[in-house]
Amino acid sequence: MQKLTEAEFTELKNTNVLLLDVRPIEEATENIIANALNIPFGESFLETFQTLVNNERAVVLIGNSNNAAKAIRAISGSGFSNLKGYVLANELTQTPTSVLITLEADEFAMDFNYDDFYLIDVRNADEFNAAHIEFAENISLDDMETMSQDFKEDMRIYVVGATAEQAFTAASILKRNGMELTRAVVANFEEFEQLGLPMIKPKKDKQAKA
Repeated sequence: MQKLTEAEFTELKNTNVLLLDVRPIEEATENIIANALNIPFGESFLETFQTLVNNERAVVLIGNSNNAAKAIRAISGSGFSNLKGYVLANELTQTPTSVLITLEADEFAMDFNYDDFYLIDVRNADEFNAAHIEFAENISLDDMETMSQDFKEDMRIYVVGATAEQAFTAASILKRNGMELTRAVVANFEEFEQLGLPMIKPKKDKQAKA
């Protein structure tokens, strides 16, 4: 797999390639590459990649010295053959970056009670219907790109998911589509119930009296 220089990367990113950033959340959040899709490399990386990336879309991978090679092996091993190269993020010294704001679960709990925002839950429909935070709207991860076209750029959007990585990926999709006020809540969903956030759950059917 070809390692790209920054000049080669800059030339490619101005074409129709997908920039795929696989760095961990704590590394990527302060240095978001414009128009990149962030899928942190980890346990659910390949599943998320296959959900979001068309097999025919050319991809340039952005990573670090620890995870770039692992992500390339995982993608190539899945049968995807349209990787055009990779670059290490710390070598992109001239490439503009921005911030994708993240919150821990307890920070989100404080904002939930006092701030006004639009809450998106990107878990699948079964997970959402089993239990979800009050006022949340369910938009699955694979629908996020399409649905993001309906949002106004000045909307304050908070994103939660089954995992921190899922929420971060969804938030990166919104950010690359112009929603700069998006915040990713980097927590596993179970943490929200433990913090006492109001949950909507299906009502249990009452047993008929004998």
